[in-house]
Amino acid sequence: MRLMLQLHTDLHGETLPIDYRRSMLSLFKRALTAYADGKYFEEFYQGNHTKAFSFAVGLPKGVRFSRDVIVLPKPEAKLTLTVSTADPRTAAILNNALLTMKGKTHPVKDNILHIENVVMIPEKPVSQTGHVLLIRMLAPLCVREHTERKDRYITIEDDDFAQQFTRVIAYQLKDRTEFTEEEKQSVQLIPYEMKKTVIRHYGQKIACSLGTAVLTASPQVLNYLYQSGIGSRRSAGFGLFDILTISEGG
Repeated sequence: MRLMLQLHTDLHGETLPIDYRRSMLSLFKRALTAYADGKYFEEFYQGNHTKAFSFAVGLPKGVRFSRDVIVLPKPEAKLTLTVSTADPRTAAILNNALLTMKGKTHPVKDNILHIENVVMIPEKPVSQTGHVLLIRMLAPLCVREHTERKDRYITIEDDDFAQQFTRVIAYQLKDRTEFTEEEKQSVQLIPYEMKKTVIRHYGQKIACSLGTAVLTASPQVLNYLYQSGIGSRRSAGFGLFDILTISEGG
C-alpha cells in the first residue's frame, strides 16, 4: 500500500522546523489515538519494536534551509506525506487512522499543517524477471551500525558502505521466511548520483545518503523493499524510495 496525504501550511506560517519528521511522527500518533478509541496505538508505539512502514515528506519547491528552520517560498505552501507498507494489517490500520485526519489541522512549531486529502496512489509493480531497479530516494537512506560506545551511521562516502548496506538489508529481511538466505544476503546498492547529507532528528545529527542509485536483488525482494523502504529507522522517515526504471536480467 502507498498512501499520500496532501497538506498545506498556514496562511501566516513562514517556516517549518528543521526536525519536521518529528512533527510527522506526532501526526501518526495523534491519528492512531483518535482511531478506534486508540485501540491500535500500543501496537505501533508501545516499546521499541520495528514498525512495518516507512514514510517520506515532500517539501515544496523553493524552500531554503536555515540553521534551525526551513524557510518556505510562500505561505500556504503545499507538502506531501507518502506512507508505504508491505503488511496488509498495517496498511488497513494506517489508512483508516489517517483518514480520520482529513480536513483537520495539525500544529508544528511556528506553523500549522492543514490536511487537505488522503489518497491511495498506485504502486509500480516489479515483474518476475526484474532484478535491477534504478531508484530515487524519497527519504534519506540511513545505514546504522550498533557499536559499543554509540551508533555509527554509514554513507556513500565511507569505504565500507556497500558491505554495511548489504548487512543492514539482510537484518531487515531476517524474519521473512518467504525469502531464501541467499536472497537476503545478496541485496546490493550501487550509488549513481548520490551524496551525503546530515539530518537533524530529535536533536541528533544523522549522516545519510540521498539521490539516485541502482538496487539489485531478486524480483520478490525488490518488490518487498519497494513497499517497505530500505535501511535503518524506516518508520522515522528514512529509506522510502520511488522506482525510476526496471531492468531484467541477473
